[in-house]
Amino acid sequence: MEPTAAAFAALETQGLLLTQDRDLPCVVGLVTGEVPGTSWWSHPQSKAIFDVLARLADHQDVLLCKLLRGKETLIHRSLWPALMAVGCGRKPWQLRNLPADAKLLLARTNRSKSPVPSSGTASKLL
Repeated sequence: MEPTAAAFAALETQGLLLTQDRDLPCVVGLVTGEVPGTSWWSHPQSKAIFDVLARLADHQDVLLCKLLRGKETLIHRSLWPALMAVGCGRKPWQLRNLPADAKLLLARTNRSKSPVPSSGTASKLL
């Protein structure tokens, strides 16, 4: 099976795939059959890895964001409702360690009836 198709099939089955990880299912491992101890950019198959990641990131059923272990995680469409529910949950454990500027931005968005333009670290944390 072609590497992108194999990676997408794994993503469809598992719901989530990391870009690279030593312990959890990841695209680098699927493409190379191994898990490099260093960045995949230095791997001899880095071009193939890049191509697969680019195709997956452009796929209409795939969302790419930092999630598991703070790493780039591919998320299949079947898990989007669950991701949205957690992302909008605003549970105490989600807010506990937010820096003050992120808490202020969240308070502004809670009060606003229209979108609040923002950028930077606080936006990314939210």
